[in-house]
Amino acid sequence: MKALAKLDQIKLEICPSSPAAETKVSEETERFGEYVNDSFIEDYPESLYTVYEDESIDTKTEQRLVIKDSWDFFRMVCSLLRDKRKYDEVFRKMQLDPVHPYLDSMMGLSDSVDDVSNGESAGAIKYVSQVTKEQYYHMSSKAIIQDLVQQAEMALPSLAEICKALAASLGISEYAVGPVKEVGSAMSKAEVKYDGDVLKVTDFCRAMIIVDDIPTLLALLELATESFSPLIKRVKLSTLQTYRASKPGGYRDCIINLELKGHVCEIAVHLKQMWDICGVDGFMHYRNSLEYSIDSFGYPINALVGLDHLTVSNLIKTAEEAVSGVPLETLEWHNEKVMLDYFCESLLFMHHGLHELAERGFRSLVKLRCQNPEIGPDHPETVMLYQYLKQTLHEQKKTPEADVVAGWILNSEQNRRNTDVPISIWDQLMLDPFESFNKLLIEPIEELIDPSLKERELAEKLQKEVSAGMNAWMKIREQRFKFLDGV
Repeated sequence: MKALAKLDQIKLEICPSSPAAETKVSEETERFGEYVNDSFIEDYPESLYTVYEDESIDTKTEQRLVIKDSWDFFRMVCSLLRDKRKYDEVFRKMQLDPVHPYLDSMMGLSDSVDDVSNGESAGAIKYVSQVTKEQYYHMSSKAIIQDLVQQAEMALPSLAEICKALAASLGISEYAVGPVKEVGSAMSKAEVKYDGDVLKVTDFCRAMIIVDDIPTLLALLELATESFSPLIKRVKLSTLQTYRASKPGGYRDCIINLELKGHVCEIAVHLKQMWDICGVDGFMHYRNSLEYSIDSFGYPINALVGLDHLTVSNLIKTAEEAVSGVPLETLEWHNEKVMLDYFCESLLFMHHGLHELAERGFRSLVKLRCQNPEIGPDHPETVMLYQYLKQTLHEQKKTPEADVVAGWILNSEQNRRNTDVPISIWDQLMLDPFESFNKLLIEPIEELIDPSLKERELAEKLQKEVSAGMNAWMKIREQRFKFLDGV
């Protein structure tokens, strides 16, 4: 994995493998400090930056820069995983919308499944592309992109008018158009995603619209397809659907591609709940998640696997400097930046065996997450902190306290459990013995007689959900978007 490989490289850059260096490491990092009257007294070595007597000033400076770079990278990994958890939770709540089953049933236009499952990575199928001109066969990729940029600049005013009309009709206040994609960015995107096929880049001329909820998205799609049907080349809904993958990093949106003046343009339709997590920084989150395979990363502490004692010591020193301006006891729930610093520091303490310090950090972070009205005690972000806190308590043999935290975790899981989750056979036996008899004996016999019974039952259940979702949408449409009848 690229992220872990980078940290392995940092480890090699920071810590020489000579015998002298190894001896120095063991001497300097044997003990960090101790608690005296519940206060931690720092006992750091004179320098935590692997400075040896025979090293030059340039070497020391370089090592400090490597430590700073490694801290920034570890912090980035933690932030990407944090925001992915937030995206996933928002999507979980979106699926509880009564209209969402109807959205699940909708078919996009030229919406490739491979496009989603590969995260639009290199080689992914994409059915829409720019119009091929005869002269392009005799032009370089850069020259073609330059021509596409000129086309995009000509098409941009038309795209702006379309977005303005859609937003005005639906009472949408948040939308933006442009700027046109630059040559270098387009070249890079074509190489990374489309094996160098520059004609697959369809967001030279681009815009975005932010909608409040799923019904507004459905109204926008209906209005756009009715008003501009001949121009629309693709409607990509799949990342918003239950059984389809998100974009790398957890983000989900809707993409509409239109051909204006012979050039394919793009409108990205964002759900406000998704957009508000990262805002305009969402693209950087997506790009880094794709580059470092964040979706397969797991827990952030895994990024520290393989780092030696001295490397982690150096990272802890950098973390201490990062949080020095805001004491933990004065930290407030809305200060995400410093909370991230304290979270990274607590992970470093935990990895280094300083479990009392880690416990202090995780306890404070749990409290702050519970105070956040948009997160609360049952959010996956908070549950993850419970799990780390429980681990640090176990490491300190604080079994009763760890058991209390385990109870918090169980309670959160129960609170989040979907009511559609089936009751186990054994629970059902206590509640309804006759029904349990059917499940244990009658249903297996029915499946032997009719092997497709389960598939049909599932299909019927899904159809009922879709019908209920469509009915919910039609009621909302009648109440909020009656004007669509006249489109």
